[in-house]
Amino acid sequence: MLLISIDTLRPDRLGCYGASQVETPAIDALARSGVRFENAFTPVPLTLPAHWTLLTGVEPWHHGVIDNGMTLAAPPAATLAERFAVAGYDTAAFVSAFVLHRTFGLDRGFAHYDDGPAADAALDQLLHATGRADERVDRALAWLRRERTRPFFLWLHLFDPHAPYDPPEDFRARHAGRPYDGEVAFVDTQVARLLAALDRSGAAGDTLVVLVSDHGESLGEHGEQTHGILLYDATLRVPLIVRLPGRLPAGEVRREPATLADVAPTVLALAGLAAAPPLDGRDLFGAAGPPRHLAAISEAPHRRLGWGTLVALRDAGWKYIAGPRPELYAIDQDPQETEDRIGSEAARAVPLARAAREVERAMRRQLAARPAGEPKREDQARLAALGYVSGPRSPAASLPAPPDPKDVISSMGALDRAYQLLTEGRLGEAEAGFRALLGAAPIPPAAALEGLARVARLRGRDGEAEALYLQWLTRDPEAVVALAQLVVLARHRGDHRTEVERARRLVGLAPADGGASRLLAEALLAAGEAAAAEAEWRRGLAVAPRAGWLRLGYARFLRAAGRTGEATRELDRLLADDALPAEVVTAARRLRRDSLPRPSPPPG
Repeated sequence: MLLISIDTLRPDRLGCYGASQVETPAIDALARSGVRFENAFTPVPLTLPAHWTLLTGVEPWHHGVIDNGMTLAAPPAATLAERFAVAGYDTAAFVSAFVLHRTFGLDRGFAHYDDGPAADAALDQLLHATGRADERVDRALAWLRRERTRPFFLWLHLFDPHAPYDPPEDFRARHAGRPYDGEVAFVDTQVARLLAALDRSGAAGDTLVVLVSDHGESLGEHGEQTHGILLYDATLRVPLIVRLPGRLPAGEVRREPATLADVAPTVLALAGLAAAPPLDGRDLFGAAGPPRHLAAISEAPHRRLGWGTLVALRDAGWKYIAGPRPELYAIDQDPQETEDRIGSEAARAVPLARAAREVERAMRRQLAARPAGEPKREDQARLAALGYVSGPRSPAASLPAPPDPKDVISSMGALDRAYQLLTEGRLGEAEAGFRALLGAAPIPPAAALEGLARVARLRGRDGEAEALYLQWLTRDPEAVVALAQLVVLARHRGDHRTEVERARRLVGLAPADGGASRLLAEALLAAGEAAAAEAEWRRGLAVAPRAGWLRLGYARFLRAAGRTGEATRELDRLLADDALPAEVVTAARRLRRDSLPRPSPPPG
């Protein structure tokens, strides 16, 4: 079983769904040899909640994860990995960004869960590291090549089409002015590598392959640049392709509505495993069930920004969006959702509005029951670095009514554009964009301050960057990203006393975070406090044993202190951990090689 989820992928950027300007031959060939679902939709345009639904068959308003960063300790249904593990499969996952880190619980059932780039390196990076598709496929292929006596269940998550868009140079050049399309074309080449390896291994004939996305991308439609807020089909519609040679027809196109919740029961049925309740989805190749409406929710803008909650209902060619100002679209005739019919079709909206209220009530019940934990400050910071703007919970609660997201989405679009300019190296334009947003409602000030500080750092204006981070920290004393950057800036100017003071404060805010512990240990060592630095390394490793850069830093410390045997043993333990990110392993291997005694020159 091979599950490929491509983050933020719009169907209309694939040739098999009608795209003409993006080359996607590998995915198109997969569609020709399998079944393509024309009308598949996500229940939430956010990565983590959508993947919980994908892997459990339970909708977000029933499992309780309705935003990125939430932790679901006990899901209402077993995940696909748990079901396949019990059935005797070898299970592995390779994900590409912190948003799907094991911290949030999706590692359940996986014997091997590769988180991607090390989370403990991220707090002090200007841009959050993500795993590029070629590196992720390299790791997945290495796992696939292992000798095994059992069938496998492999989940590969590719993040490249997510904003900000930064395709490899040749793909950027071929898709000039369309960096998102360049990312999609690049990902297709990596899907091609994976599927070709499956063919060469001889396993393709009896491997179920599912290719899907968690959500789409607005790309400016309805004023939204990216995703996560509005509930138009630009972000709700997703590709879904299922291939199983000899069992499913090749080249078939299915047009009935499908949801991500249908993937788990469909996969279980094709694998001959019973689908245990409670599942919201249905087997897409089983007997037709009763008519149903598909729903989607957007609660994250309310949680993060105090904006209004949105709920979408799709039924019999009509789509209703409940919000401060509800909307109604004849979706079959108006797929771009340009003509709001709520005024002329008010009676038709009544049952859809009632069903939307039921979905929202179910979501409120789940949130009240608190099955999912909230993200820690450091986790919020890492998610914000991926572009998920965060702010105080419901900051607009004192207003007479929360704003309708469609009325204020343009400010979020301007922020997304500024970060895209930053990614493209157009620093002057990016700076102007961030300055225009500074203090502008309804964007949290931290978002613009961080952008300006990043520009200042990249231009070498460290004094200006420090002032901006201090301004951010004054507004939010628990802003761990600002504090981490201030630690680094103090180090750059040689002020180790301030570096240690700030790093201690950072560890106080995030005591179990490996990145914070690493910064404090390094600060103490730079200040000449070797014993205190070692104590912090040991404390940090006790609470964050998987922090790869923290472990590597401790090995370097031991080697520099002349404790070669201890350093070697630490490096050997680190190199034996195949779940560590590739960049940590490479650095550890280099250090281990440099630690080996040099051979004596031959006599004479």
